[in-house]
Amino acid sequence: MKSLLFYPAKKHRIIIFENIVEIQFSKKKLMGFMLLSLGITALGTWTAFFAEDMELSLLGVISINNTILGICFIALGLGTSYIFIKRMTAKHPALIFGRKGFVHNTTSYAIKDVLWEDVEALDQVKVANQKFLSVRLRNAETYLDTLSGTKKKMLMINYKRYGTPVLIPVSNLNISYDQLHETILSFMENSKEHTNSF
Repeated sequence: MKSLLFYPAKKHRIIIFENIVEIQFSKKKLMGFMLLSLGITALGTWTAFFAEDMELSLLGVISINNTILGICFIALGLGTSYIFIKRMTAKHPALIFGRKGFVHNTTSYAIKDVLWEDVEALDQVKVANQKFLSVRLRNAETYLDTLSGTKKKMLMINYKRYGTPVLIPVSNLNISYDQLHETILSFMENSKEHTNSF
């Protein structure tokens, strides 16, 4: 499968787009998420090193003391902080839309390049109270077959659970869900008109 665009100069092969639209990450939203992550880290630090000794039972089978629980919170907080910082300092847009398709950079494990001709439908998916734009593909297996390792396994989980490996998280983008939905529909329609004109 050919990639859609040379942007940036690493993984994408050239197919020139006309009328490119770029959607950026929202630094304001990401900063809010990062502060929440740092709060989780602080809570983990207090639980691990300053809270009174206690032991919690997980499903009545596994016992976890406050030190282990605190370290888990610290790892979660620092891990998510790293992800948000990486997105805030990203040099590429989160999404790039063009005549032939779009480049998807919202997550590190996303399918990067999607052709409009392969898009079957758009749906809304909610995961932990966060909105995702689900892009259903006619030939999702073909896209998945180009992947390997952990990335393929993670996207296979999305495919089995939501019917598509392409989920766009809207919560960290500089655009609303409705605006994103309308933008994609507009590009899909323009792509059909361009194809039918030949």
